[in-house]
Amino acid sequence: MSNIARLQSLTAKLETEPRSATMPELPVLAYGYVRSNDRDTGYIKACAHLLEAWCTAAGWRLGVVFRDNGYDSISTARPGFAGFLDALRLPEAAFGLVIDHSHLSDDEDVAKQLVAEVRRTSAVLRVVADDLEDGKAAK
Repeated sequence: MSNIARLQSLTAKLETEPRSATMPELPVLAYGYVRSNDRDTGYIKACAHLLEAWCTAAGWRLGVVFRDNGYDSISTARPGFAGFLDALRLPEAAFGLVIDHSHLSDDEDVAKQLVAEVRRTSAVLRVVADDLEDGKAAK
């Protein structure tokens, strides 16, 4: 399945998810992160749109979607990811969002390293594709 087709599939699943019945007084603040090996700006924009739709469905605020366009999977020196970590250290940040694990890395060791960096912040990492494919609504 192509990246765009996968995003369309995830968007369709999101649109069928029931909306949250209760809304907190202050919406939860989340930040997003997307990475692409190539410089496909259409894919990056579609990913950011899906993260925005996810947050809207959950009643959350999406602060910023940090982007690393053209960075390979094994590179750990990524300016977008560094900004993502900085944002997740803010006291208001509740969640860090990625579409799927490949946005962190296709390499298991690199992915573990990046997940560990996120865990050292005050935020929880959510993988949108996992939640949607498991039938979990954003909460």
